[in-house]
Amino acid sequence: SEYKTFFYNQMQKDSILHEGIKNTDFTINNEYFFCIKANKTFKNNSKYYYLVNNIDMGEENIIPIWLFGFLY
Repeated sequence: SEYKTFFYNQMQKDSILHEGIKNTDFTINNEYFFCIKANKTFKNNSKYYYLVNNIDMGEENIIPIWLFGFLY
């Protein structure tokens, strides 16, 4: 999806990305697990970070995906 492409492009210059394991989309530096979601309707797992479109503010392990645009 375009969200996965956006996240990959923002993170690949400074991090080591791998295809996610289990229910995740990406693993970064073999330590952090990220799931890309189009909206906030999903079952939250505290072991993962969720990057969500269409939200203005995050909380706990839920992060608005637009914030990763500042990393470029």
